[in-house]
Amino acid sequence: MTRADEENSTGFRHAQDAVAAGGDGTDVRVRIWLSGRAFEYVIAAAAVGNLIADWKRQRWCGAIELSSAPTSGVPRIPCEWLYLGS
Repeated sequence: MTRADEENSTGFRHAQDAVAAGGDGTDVRVRIWLSGRAFEYVIAAAAVGNLIADWKRQRWCGAIELSSAPTSGVPRIPCEWLYLGS
């Protein structure tokens, strides 16, 4: 099964594909699952790696999904600047 096969109908897919589609300096849509509820936000593509690394260190939510779907009308992730650090 390829990554394209694994993409679901909402456009959410593997992190690498979403960031590549977002490109440099653009935004990516993120869905964070917490206690069975999904929260959708927008995050800078440059911050995605740090978000995923933080989640891998300590699983503070059930899952994180990324998408290159349109970001208009979706709020920015709280404290996004924390994930933009080096």
